[in-house]
Amino acid sequence: MDFLSLAKEVSLEIIRTYSRNQEITISDNNRSDLKYNEYMSVIRLNGSILRIGFRVYYMIKHAAGLSHKKYGLDLEQISPLQVIDAMKEFCNATAGRLKYLLEQNDIITGHSLPFALKGYNELLFKEFSDSIADASWRLQNDERFFIDCSIFYFSKDQNTIEKMSHLKGEFKQELASQAVEMF
Repeated sequence: MDFLSLAKEVSLEIIRTYSRNQEITISDNNRSDLKYNEYMSVIRLNGSILRIGFRVYYMIKHAAGLSHKKYGLDLEQISPLQVIDAMKEFCNATAGRLKYLLEQNDIITGHSLPFALKGYNELLFKEFSDSIADASWRLQNDERFFIDCSIFYFSKDQNTIEKMSHLKGEFKQELASQAVEMF
């Protein structure tokens, strides 16, 4: 499976586990709209020959429906800070799983701590223009509750680029066999 498809599938499985909702779906979205979201949570995976950026874009009212169960709260009880924290944890879990799968393919990276910014700060990032490949998608429960994700990678190493398009490894069984209680 190629890296971009793998990233989409990993994020879907993690958000389903995280939100305790197997009905969340994935669809493509228009990246040009992402900068108009209220917040974005960001994490980086970097190695000596590879650079990856994963971002989650969201409005508090839309992401709350995917994160309130983490705190054992009703939807109306979750605070904006709890939603932001939950989205940073989602970034961290997704990046951690991707890092693990890359290691299975002899691609070694480290990853940063996730952080949150106002969504309009997307304009400060120029990484997409340098990327070899990128994708964006929406994870959605219904029309009211959704988040948008994007990922890019960059490498000058041709062997790594080839590996990224043909990754090996199974993640669904691994996720199921490991209780994802980080949320």
